[in-house]
Amino acid sequence: MNIDSINIGGLYSCYHPLETWERCGGNLSMRLADIEPNKPFVVLEVDDHLLEYCDLYQLKVLTTDGLVCWIDVGKSNESIQPVSCGS
Repeated sequence: MNIDSINIGGLYSCYHPLETWERCGGNLSMRLADIEPNKPFVVLEVDDHLLEYCDLYQLKVLTTDGLVCWIDVGKSNESIQPVSCGS
């Protein structure tokens, strides 16, 4: 997913589990529970500076379980997609 196409406040999901992390002092410190496949989450913040030396950026998300956490996303990741509301 292109970082420029991510909407803050947008609803997304991923077809595989995503590791979630807690941040302490700007660094990822503790792994939390995974987001289950196809479970929606809301993007709260995009950070493309912390891991600029690799092909990753981080998203701060709110899960449907009320967990606020960070996930690592590859810049060429196609597995995270917007959730359409209604068909």
